[in-house]
Amino acid sequence: MNIRVAKRLLAERTSAGHWEGKLSSSPLSTATAVSALTLVGGHDALVRNGVRWLGAHQNDDGGWGDTMDSPSNISTTTLCWSALGFGDADGDVIHRAEAWLTAACGDLSPTSLARTIRARYGKGLGEQLLLARRLTAGESASGGFFLTGEDLMNLPVVPVHQDLTHVAALGIDHVERNGHHYVRGIDHLSPGERRRLLDEHPDMYRGAGDSGHLNVVDGILDIRSLQRPGLGTGDNVDTGAMTTLDDWPFDSLS
Repeated sequence: MNIRVAKRLLAERTSAGHWEGKLSSSPLSTATAVSALTLVGGHDALVRNGVRWLGAHQNDDGGWGDTMDSPSNISTTTLCWSALGFGDADGDVIHRAEAWLTAACGDLSPTSLARTIRARYGKGLGEQLLLARRLTAGESASGGFFLTGEDLMNLPVVPVHQDLTHVAALGIDHVERNGHHYVRGIDHLSPGERRRLLDEHPDMYRGAGDSGHLNVVDGILDIRSLQRPGLGTGDNVDTGAMTTLDDWPFDSLS
């Protein structure tokens, strides 16, 4: 059986030696694109078409799944419901989506949506993006919400880069950050990691001798260089320079 499958797969290759395929049409990707195009602006026709497509491909139960053939799930239905607000969605489509979400979550409050999504998938950026959409749109019954954040001295590379990437994705412009302006924040990294950070992120870091720190100018941190694979970290982490847990002495903290 395995040999037959392998032969069939090999026979499907193109003349160049690789495979080609086409992904299924997807409510998940369509709702994501609608939200992104709305935030960018200038694509009203595409947004309207995307919202109409979502309405035309709503599941019979009122929700949406990741693909056109998938059963409805809480995260994709919430995302599609949010995206409907960006275009001229049919009222019946919205009503059916809200009925599905109410049955799944109890009500449509951000708290109930968050609790249900967290119980199903765990806490992550996707959940935060969904709630950010609802809160910034002013759609909570209480109203008057705003989004902020706090960084209690996250250190480079992974903690601070991923924190910055998350808050940027959520559209949070103002975050309380403690300590970065008065410490040499990359002293703990290997020499190679320091050099790579200073070379690849000249907007974010300022060199200071053989080390450096975050380049905070008038309270502003330029993070454009974080637009890279790896949730802002890229290949800046030098695992070879790390000490294994078995070899790490706890008393080194004293």
